[in-house]
Amino acid sequence: MHHIILAKLETGRDALYPPFGILYVANALERAGYKVTIFNEVGNERNIQRLLEITAKIDPLFIGFSTMTGSQLIPTVKASGFIKQEISNLPIVWGGIHPTILPEQCLTEVFVDTVVIGEGEETTVELADALRNKRTLSQIKGLGYKEKGNIRINELRDFIDLDHCSAS
Repeated sequence: MHHIILAKLETGRDALYPPFGILYVANALERAGYKVTIFNEVGNERNIQRLLEITAKIDPLFIGFSTMTGSQLIPTVKASGFIKQEISNLPIVWGGIHPTILPEQCLTEVFVDTVVIGEGEETTVELADALRNKRTLSQIKGLGYKEKGNIRINELRDFIDLDHCSAS
């Protein structure tokens, strides 16, 4: 079974609240047969080091970060850069509000390999399947990625009506 880590690094008291966005994505991945570890912590140096240790131990298919524009971006940048420096072949995926609004800007960073644009439930499962099977990313709606140094933004995905999705 392939393992995936989904992380949300918070600033201050926000880490006390459940990370609903990545919980939806984790549910979709688990329903597709993936094992998911969720890391929702304050983005300080100690927790970033802990995330690296967990990542090295698990050896996931990829690590996904959910982030927003603003102060939450700072620990996500630090953690992504640190992990990419230590485990250079590990795909780092960003999702959330910031990469949805600014996908090209996020992909200019050397430590971001892929961005999920919009709701990530379907896109992330398709990404995991493509990485697992070493397939191209070009047909995955709602995805931005790098290909031979060029930034590619695929067709956007339609909105998901979460009120009518089955959670079982």
